[in-house]
Amino acid sequence: MKNRRAFNELLLSEKRNIDEENIDEAVAASFRACRRTEIPSEILRILQDSNAKNLNHEVSLAPNLSNCRLPVSGF
Repeated sequence: MKNRRAFNELLLSEKRNIDEENIDEAVAASFRACRRTEIPSEILRILQDSNAKNLNHEVSLAPNLSNCRLPVSGF
């Protein structure tokens, strides 16, 4: 939190005009940029699954979608 506040102050110190949107956007995005990234437990379970260790063209973790048709607009 303290580092993010210092980063925001650094960004704001570079602002030359009151209406510099890119600086304002950077300050607004700093929360997301400084937030710790966590992998959801469901994804970790998939990545740690023994079936996901040695994947090749014969192994698939996804259902077979070969007979599916995507909707095509305009037809």
